[in-house]
Amino acid sequence: MLRLPQFEVESPDTIEGVVEALQRRPGARLIAGGTDILPNLKHFLDTPPALISLPRMAALRGVVRDSRRARIAALVAPLYADFVQILWCRYSPNTGFEWVRLDAIHRASDAPRAGQLAEGVVLESTPLKLVVEELALAILAQRRHGFEIPASMVNFANLFDAKIDADTNS
Repeated sequence: MLRLPQFEVESPDTIEGVVEALQRRPGARLIAGGTDILPNLKHFLDTPPALISLPRMAALRGVVRDSRRARIAALVAPLYADFVQILWCRYSPNTGFEWVRLDAIHRASDAPRAGQLAEGVVLESTPLKLVVEELALAILAQRRHGFEIPASMVNFANLFDAKIDADTNS
C-alpha cells in the first residue's frame, strides 16, 4: 500500500483566507472536494508543503444563451454564524469579465440557490473545481487582452500566480 507523504491541510472560510494561506505556504495546492491530487501525492509526483481545502464554499453557475455563451457565477463562502460572502460575476473563459461584484456580507438565508434566476439565467449547483478553472481562464484572458482585473476579483485572481507578458501570443 502506498502511503501519503506528510503535509498540512488548511480549510479557510473566506476567499481572503485562501489568499492568505497560499501566501504563507508557497507551493501549496488547492483542493476542492476532488481526489485527483491524492494518487500524485502517493507516488510523490507532487509534494506540496500544504493542501488548502475549499470544501465549505458553494458554486452556482448558469450559461447565457447567446453566441458568446457567457457564464454567470456565484461563489458563496461562509463567514461566521449565519452570514456568507458572495462573489458574483459574468464572464467568458475566453475573453474575461463583463462585470464582477463582491457582496461582503449577506445572511446565509438570502444567498443564491440552485434554480434561482440571475440576469434571466437559471443558476445550477456546479462543482467548485469547474467554476474555479473557468474563472482562472477568464483571469488569464483578461490579462492577455491587457485589461485590469476588476477590483472585486483581485483577491480571487491572486490565488493564481500566473504572469502573462503583454506580447504573449498563446
